[in-house]
Amino acid sequence: MKIYQILDVYSDQNGINIWLYNEKERIHIKKPYQPFFYFRKNESVKRLLQKKFKNIKIVKDIKIDLIYGEIEVYKVITQNPLTYNKIISFIKYSDIFTETDFYNIQLSPETLFMFEKKIYPFCRLEKTEKKWSLFF
Repeated sequence: MKIYQILDVYSDQNGINIWLYNEKERIHIKKPYQPFFYFRKNESVKRLLQKKFKNIKIVKDIKIDLIYGEIEVYKVITQNPLTYNKIISFIKYSDIFTETDFYNIQLSPETLFMFEKKIYPFCRLEKTEKKWSLFF
């Protein structure tokens, strides 16, 4: 049984890079990843994002909001973490949008990836055969 700790997590144009280590070795894992965010259903925002960013997918979805309950949203799935970062910068630094109409834009691609995969800070990972499992 080999137990590893996370040394570093970062993104690039291909996805997420994770460096793991233990007393004897370091391992680099690359995972393709398409980060996403949501925005309140708004056709003009949808058209603007589709026009400005060609390599995105926008689909209808339902999101649970703490205040409003179930709300209709659009889910924007980006091609890769770098595209995600460009879109988020465009949204944050533009005077066209109200940031409160967007969900998850404050999260980095690395944070989204770790949340989806249930990888938490300070966790340890166990390598068994060709699979990884969390070991706290």
